[in-house]
Amino acid sequence: MELKTKIIEDSLYVKIVGELDHHTSEDIRNQVDSLLTSNNLKNLIFDLSQMNFMDSSGVGMFMGRYKKIKSKNGIPIMINIHNSNRRLLQMSGLFNIYNEYANLNKALIAIRGEDDE
Repeated sequence: MELKTKIIEDSLYVKIVGELDHHTSEDIRNQVDSLLTSNNLKNLIFDLSQMNFMDSSGVGMFMGRYKKIKSKNGIPIMINIHNSNRRLLQMSGLFNIYNEYANLNKALIAIRGEDDE
């Protein structure tokens, strides 16, 4: 598993590369929480374009980050979701609490409150 992160305005962009499971979820949680806190970031964008597997530990990691972002009145977002992960995300209810956008540009437009035309 590899984590690629970038700060964009008041948002943390996180690309998960590889598997999100019980072996990797704690490391992701620690890295994301540290970056959110140390940079006082409000929004969180998870790019799932290169995440090839997720188990229930991953669901828990996403739920915890949702609570952290909502406590800051921020926006939790998922982008670039592969069909292979879509079913678990739907069944877990994560699509009910995370906003989903096709790509990073559309997510940033939504965060800024701009019109997507």
